[in-house]
Amino acid sequence: AAEFQVTSPTIKDQSTIGNEHVFNGFGCTGGNLSPELRWDHAPKDTKSFAVTVYDPDAPTGSGWWHWLIFNIAPSVTHLPAGAGQPESAGAPQGSIQSVTDFGQPGFGGPCPPPGDKPHRYIFTVFALKVDQLPLKKEASGAMVGYYLNQNAIGKASFTGTYGRQANNHQNSVREQTMSLDAELGKTMLQLITSRYEDRHWRKKIEKTLGLPQS
Repeated sequence: AAEFQVTSPTIKDQSTIGNEHVFNGFGCTGGNLSPELRWDHAPKDTKSFAVTVYDPDAPTGSGWWHWLIFNIAPSVTHLPAGAGQPESAGAPQGSIQSVTDFGQPGFGGPCPPPGDKPHRYIFTVFALKVDQLPLKKEASGAMVGYYLNQNAIGKASFTGTYGRQANNHQNSVREQTMSLDAELGKTMLQLITSRYEDRHWRKKIEKTLGLPQS
């Protein structure tokens, strides 16, 4: 039998996620558009589907849920781009999009901390043995994940990656400050050295620095 699989025309497995899918907020300026997804060869006893997007590399200790949509009818094998906007007509009728780690339902794109190595974003379609999960849109990602794993009879996934460079402005300011400190130190040293030649100033400097009096 053919293997249960999920694909996207805009995100190939192990490839970099494009800006149209990146989050808009937290310093990111992407389109925050959920990608088109297609799946086939699901187990024949599937009674419903669910789709999740999860970042296991988020620095939280528990990853980051970017999208959770469940109670998708077994006849559905496709989500159009933008289905992750709960107010849009793109999501399957009767499906529920629950709260992500952004604190709201619907798709939230990648936006890892600047300077982190690229994070992995795992897109998974769950084939479930129940036609509905007994959950509302307020359910946490962990709660939804628990019910999905308890009821899954098949899973298909692919992984996209995304990273952000360190903030160049912050680095530049830090470098300028260090350079300024070095120049200031150099100037002070020159001043002390020149003053040290003068006997009056030499005694003051030696006293301030706790040096033996010459």
